[in-house]
Amino acid sequence: MSPLEFAHKDYVPAITLFETIWCKLNFRFAEPDAYRAIQIFMFSLLMPMFESFDAYSKKILFRLSPVAIVLLIPLIFNTANAFLFYHSIYCDVAVAIVFYWCMFEAYRKHDNLSYQCMVIAIGVSVLVLSKMIAMALLPLVVVFFVIRVYFFSDKKTKGKENILMLLPVVLPVGLWGWFNKFAEIYAGKIGGTQTYSGMQVSSLKDVFLHPDNGAIPYLEKVKFKFFEALLYRDILLHGSYCAAIIFMAITFLVISFYTNDILKRRLMRLLGLWTLASGIFYAVLFYFLYATSFSEHEAVQLASYERYMNSFVIAALFLLIAVYYDSEIWKRYIKGYYRILIFLSVGLGFFHANAFDQILPGNISGDAAYVQEYTSSASFIMNNTGEDDRIFIIKRGDNGNYIWHERYYCSPRIIGGGSIGPAIDEEDIWSWDATTEELIYALRDYDYIYFSGLDEEFINKYSEVFEDPSQIVEGKIYRISGIESKVTLVRL
Repeated sequence: MSPLEFAHKDYVPAITLFETIWCKLNFRFAEPDAYRAIQIFMFSLLMPMFESFDAYSKKILFRLSPVAIVLLIPLIFNTANAFLFYHSIYCDVAVAIVFYWCMFEAYRKHDNLSYQCMVIAIGVSVLVLSKMIAMALLPLVVVFFVIRVYFFSDKKTKGKENILMLLPVVLPVGLWGWFNKFAEIYAGKIGGTQTYSGMQVSSLKDVFLHPDNGAIPYLEKVKFKFFEALLYRDILLHGSYCAAIIFMAITFLVISFYTNDILKRRLMRLLGLWTLASGIFYAVLFYFLYATSFSEHEAVQLASYERYMNSFVIAALFLLIAVYYDSEIWKRYIKGYYRILIFLSVGLGFFHANAFDQILPGNISGDAAYVQEYTSSASFIMNNTGEDDRIFIIKRGDNGNYIWHERYYCSPRIIGGGSIGPAIDEEDIWSWDATTEELIYALRDYDYIYFSGLDEEFINKYSEVFEDPSQIVEGKIYRISGIESKVTLVRL
C-alpha cells in the first residue's frame, strides 16, 4: 500500500514479513539482521529432525554431529546464479526448507491426527505465502499426506478427523486467494506486479500438445536448453538435477531395507516414489514457466536455473536426511554415520573450499564495497534533491542494475530512466532508443535529470533535446526548470 516505487509489490509476503519483524525486534533495518532472520527461520524448521539424538547420548560432541552435517549439506550445492545458502536473502532456499518441513510433518507419525492436520495446514499456508510458484507444491504435500493417513496408518480415522483432513487444503487456498484479492485492489494499479497471464489452458496446449504451431517462436530453443541442463548442468558439485533426483529416490529405497519397522519401510519406499514423481512434475512445471512466463531473453538463457531447480533438490535432500535420522538406522551403524560427516568435511575442504566463502564475515562486509558505486551516486542525488522529488537518470549501457540500486538507496524519491539511446551491442536488450520527442515527453514527469554515464552516441543524438547542450556533462545533476520544444536545465 506504500506509494514508493518497488517491483512486485503484490509478491506473497511470508518470508518478507518474518525478516521485517526480526529487524523491528532489533530496532533497525539492516541487511545483517535480514540475513539472521532468514537463517533463524530456516534452522528453526530443521531442528526437529534431531530429536532422536537427545535420548541416545548426552555427549555434547555427539549431539552436535548431526547439526554439523546439516550445516555442511548446503555447501555441496553449485553456487552459480546466486544460490548461496548462507549469503542470500532470496526466498528460494527458505521456501525449500518450508516445503521440506511440511513433507516431514506429513511423514511423521502423530498420536493426534487432528493436531497433525492443523500443524500441516499452518505449514502449507506459510509455504504458499512464501513464493508465487509455491501454490503448485501444495498438491505434492497434500496427496502424500492423504495417502499416508488412509493407506499407511495402523488406525482408522474418525468423523471429525476426516473433516479436518480438508484443513491443509482449505486454509492455504483461502489465504492465498484472499491475499491475491488484496494485492489486486491495492497494488494492481501501480504496475510492476507479478502476472499469471502466460499460465492458461491455451498455453498448456501450445507447450505440450501443439509445440509446432509457432505460438511460442523460441520454444524449441528453450526445450533443448532446459532438457540439456536437466541432464548435464551441475546442481550439486558434480551432479545434474536428474542425477540428484534419481540418487535420492534410490537412497530412500536402499535405507528402507535396513528398517525393521514394516510401516516405516513402506513409507520410505513411498517417499522414494514421491521424490521421483514430484521431481519430474517440478521439472515439467519449470519448463512450462520458462516457455510462458519469462521473456525470450530470460527463457533461452534459463535465467536463475540453479536457484529455481535447487529449491526442490534441497527440500528432498533434507527430507532424506530427516527420514534417515527418524528411522534410527544410524544407531546400528554408528561408524558409517561418522564416515558421512568425515566424507562431507574432507570432500568440501578439498574439492569445494570456496563454498565456505559465503560464511566468512568478510564476504558480507565486502558487499559494502560492491555497492559503493551505487551508494556514492545515491548520496550525491539525495544531497541535491528533496524526498518528494522525481529524478530521471541517464546511464548508458545499464541493464537495470544501476537504476534499481538507485531506487532502493534513494527512497522515497522516485527514480526513472535507464540506458537511453541505441543499443550498445547486439546483446543489449535494455536500452530505449527513444526519439528526441519521446525523451522530451518522458522528462515532463520529472523534477531533476542526472547524467550518470554518457557516450558519444547519446550526446550526438540528444543534444538538440536541451536548450544548452553544453550542460550534458557526466556526473552532473540539474533541475528541470521548463519543457517546451526543448528542455531547460538549471545548474545546482
